[in-house]
Amino acid sequence: MATFKAIRIDKAEKGTTAALTQFDEAELMEGDVTVRVEYSALNYKDGLAVTGKAPVVRRFPMIAGIDLAGTVEHSSHPQWKAGDKVICTGWGMGETHLGAYAEKARVKGDWLVRLPAGMSTRDAMAIGTAGFTAMLAVLALETPAGAVEYRLKVASIFDQSLTSFLSYGELNDGATGPGFQQLEAGLDQGTVGRGVMITHRPLNSVPSSIARAWGGISVPAQIARGGVVSFWDEVRWDGRPGERSIWIVKPDGRERPQAVKRVVLKGTTPLTIYRPYAVACGKTRVPVMDMPIPLMAFQESRGDVWDKYVAKNIDMRHGVGVVVGVNNQGVLADLVYIIVEQGPNPTTFEVVMTWYDRDVESPGGGGPVLMRYDE
Repeated sequence: MATFKAIRIDKAEKGTTAALTQFDEAELMEGDVTVRVEYSALNYKDGLAVTGKAPVVRRFPMIAGIDLAGTVEHSSHPQWKAGDKVICTGWGMGETHLGAYAEKARVKGDWLVRLPAGMSTRDAMAIGTAGFTAMLAVLALETPAGAVEYRLKVASIFDQSLTSFLSYGELNDGATGPGFQQLEAGLDQGTVGRGVMITHRPLNSVPSSIARAWGGISVPAQIARGGVVSFWDEVRWDGRPGERSIWIVKPDGRERPQAVKRVVLKGTTPLTIYRPYAVACGKTRVPVMDMPIPLMAFQESRGDVWDKYVAKNIDMRHGVGVVVGVNNQGVLADLVYIIVEQGPNPTTFEVVMTWYDRDVESPGGGGPVLMRYDE
């Protein structure tokens, strides 16, 4: 058996020692593939092992190095033959199995992957275990297992402008009809007229802590702002069916108009209009509900706004529901939470909110509070 150069780590009276030395091939550990190592990477764990700063090494003597790229010299594994270009990362190399900081390594064939075409062994280790791990993390974030594409389109308009699209009967609570298709087409094509739109009510994602309080998840996706081609704020994301994503619409600068009067919803059903209702907790369900902002903020701080109130009252028949946070400071604007139930199929959800002035500065101003009860 021949010898080869290796960085060998030995147990010492105080800690460990590391040195470049000749290593006997007969001392290589059990494995069915012998690889002529061409490149390895310097990882944080390798630094700890060589310097002895942490007890990374579990057996002695040890050859450092947790990853390699090289050429198969000998193989009894059916998948590999002499001359194959291979990569090996992890599997206890440099910790419990003799590692890669050597001219040769003997490993199990099941640990190896074939070097991709067009990539050199140097390129592979320039990426290394660290780059490979980072890539896996990015892929996991970008495309969850079993991911489905969802799309949310949101617009805010002046309530008076609805009569330009809807007939009298289509303004009734729970109504649908051809006027809604005209409204949708106008927003899609940017033909509704800029005077109809309220541009200072942008769609945003919520922080993860708030999403959890609402029984859902935060989606860190980029939101395309309306006003260039279409008048929708639009976001697309890949999500897991069965999860609930949470979004918010809140004032950006100007507070007027302050109040939400109507909400049009589309998801798994056609566009349908609703008024926001304050409901007796647990007594009835509505697709669009009112909730005082102070109560909402308190329950968010406790982390249970969904479980305590919303889940008992929201009707998610459309796959999307809305909770209007009513501002007790009448001159300040409402908040709007949008809740999307991520179903098994790709879905486009649409939410149109109409806004009006509360006129709280005028005598008797402020408007009614709508209550809804089971009969």
